[in-house]
Amino acid sequence: MRGSIDYSNKDNRTIYLVIICVINFLFFIDPVAIPLAGSSLILGFSDLIVFMLAVIVSIIVIKRGFIKYNSIMLGFLLFLGVSIVSLFYTQNIGRWLIGDLNYIKAFLILFIFNNLYQNKDNRKVKLLFRCYYLSFSILIIRIFYETFIVNQGNFLVGNKIELLIGGSNYLASMLLIPVAISLTRTFLLKATWIDVAVLLTSLAGIIFTGSRTVIIISTITIIGFVTGIILISKLSLKKKIYNFGMFIIGMLLMYKLSFNFFMQMVSDDRFNNLSQQANVLSRFSIFQVYLTQWQKHILFGNGFMNIEVDGINTLAHNTFFQLLADNGAVGTVIMLFCIINIFRLFIKLIKSINFNQDRELWCWIFGLLLGFTLTVIHGMFEPNWGTRQYMLVMFMGLGILFLVDSKRIPVKKRHRSGRAYHFKRRN
Repeated sequence: MRGSIDYSNKDNRTIYLVIICVINFLFFIDPVAIPLAGSSLILGFSDLIVFMLAVIVSIIVIKRGFIKYNSIMLGFLLFLGVSIVSLFYTQNIGRWLIGDLNYIKAFLILFIFNNLYQNKDNRKVKLLFRCYYLSFSILIIRIFYETFIVNQGNFLVGNKIELLIGGSNYLASMLLIPVAISLTRTFLLKATWIDVAVLLTSLAGIIFTGSRTVIIISTITIIGFVTGIILISKLSLKKKIYNFGMFIIGMLLMYKLSFNFFMQMVSDDRFNNLSQQANVLSRFSIFQVYLTQWQKHILFGNGFMNIEVDGINTLAHNTFFQLLADNGAVGTVIMLFCIINIFRLFIKLIKSINFNQDRELWCWIFGLLLGFTLTVIHGMFEPNWGTRQYMLVMFMGLGILFLVDSKRIPVKKRHRSGRAYHFKRRN
């Protein structure tokens, strides 16, 4: 008889929900640095709980007698296997181990969500999304504290905000996620003060980081989103007028909240001749170094985070170049396959949910899709994909998608979001 876990046990289900919610609210608490083979492994409390939960789920899988998987999980597993070959060309094994661990953690998160529950429940999905969404308030509060208490409201050139979890541009990249979710909820659902507050404070936090790229991405996204809703959406005229009014009020509140800080950036010529500024030109120099280094080991790369620019280990500031130089053409193709399949999962779920029947769930998924898309775009200019904090935060959100009940999809068109491998257990 195949071993199993009683998933109808309410107490067990509650325990796992609490554990996952706790992980979210520990995202943005400072981690600890552990020496590792000449480098420093940054390990946070969320990481430890993920590893602990992965062990628990592994025990559940063994007792149950089968493991559930999908194409994204298989792609990550293949990517990790192929990346081992790059060890032959790696100079700094410590950095390789750290980079490898970031992808292992992302895989474990997907494994946990795909195997923790046997029965899907959209009420549970909404609860996890709310927790995930509200956890960004901790990051926002920390950015406001650094801006007004530590920096006394002044714009600082260079590392405007520097936390142990990352610097200004990195923090701004992660703020694109709550911006996208709150934007979707504010203009497609009946706006709540929480959604409006998250949207405004997230946008203000982005301005306080001084990240010009994210400011530009956010501005284009908001204008395009609101314009699309007003001009081409099927919402009622009353709702469109309401949304336009919300947009004007939001702009006025943003003016009061962050206008003075933004003008400090303008006065420091942060937006003049962007293509000719030193840090922009330096990125192109880094791209050239990475492209040259990739050509040394075209198929399997040089190993995670092992590229030096002017004698210093430097990230590529571009996801594509980072993958090429670190993992070669083979690893890059596999990871692009994973990213494409993540987008396919989003689209399948959005199509499967009737917007008028379950607007809340539809908005959660669409908002996360928008946030994922924006961070991928930002990853073309700043390092985020493959880094510790981003993989933890983004893949916790993506993992929730595995719990969505997509039974509304017609049988002939149903997305094969998961399969199971059965194995025998010895008595």
